[in-house]
Amino acid sequence: MKVGIIGCGRISQVHFSALRALPWVEVVGICDANTEAAQNMAQRFGVEKVFASVDELLTQAKPQAVHVLTPPPT
Repeated sequence: MKVGIIGCGRISQVHFSALRALPWVEVVGICDANTEAAQNMAQRFGVEKVFASVDELLTQAKPQAVHVLTPPPT
């Protein structure tokens, strides 16, 4: 299953760790308004693609599921 991650705050580390334990899951992209944070997470967890917008993540990486890990007001 192709999964996208939106948001690279502290909780994202928990999600990445859980997703890595599932052999049928591939994280196909990470999106965060702070692209430096997204690039750091991508490097740390071996994800190839980083996106600056949700639209780019959805149209280019085409995930089947998305983890939205942003604060409630956003």
